[in-house]
Amino acid sequence: MMNNCFVYGTLIAPEVLQTLLGRVPITCKPGYLPNFSRFPVKGYVYPGVIPSVSDPSIKPDRSSTKTDLDSCVEGVLLTGLSEKEMKILDLFEDEDYTRSIVPIILKDKNTSEVKKINTNVYVWTAGESMLDLHLGWNYDDFRQNNLEWYLRTTVRPCKIEIDRLEVGS
Repeated sequence: MMNNCFVYGTLIAPEVLQTLLGRVPITCKPGYLPNFSRFPVKGYVYPGVIPSVSDPSIKPDRSSTKTDLDSCVEGVLLTGLSEKEMKILDLFEDEDYTRSIVPIILKDKNTSEVKKINTNVYVWTAGESMLDLHLGWNYDDFRQNNLEWYLRTTVRPCKIEIDRLEVGS
């Protein structure tokens, strides 16, 4: 059975996917996660998403201002993922995230057609106190300033450990 998964942080990077999965899955973009906000995890270069908050002092991520969907978290939908690949992503996201089935919105760039689907999303469940609720997280900044370091210090060591565990074998 093939799976889909909406990603909104470091897993958007093709280099991260290639390292973890050995390929870059087909993506549908842009995708939007309504009723959630994205925040950086304190002390780390990756984000988490939590259900949107109504506290006006908290600054939700508004990186999707190019659309009318600016109350949503922008990301991409990975399609055609195998059960083994989903298990690899589960291990990569670890216990701080819970894989949940959540509705997302896909918007066709050419026709502006909007479609709502339910898919896998890794939702931050380690507590709001670990998130910087006053900052947004920006993918372009991550790529420019932290991607190579993140691949070297986090993704590649994680992949070595996943391979050692012989996931899906």
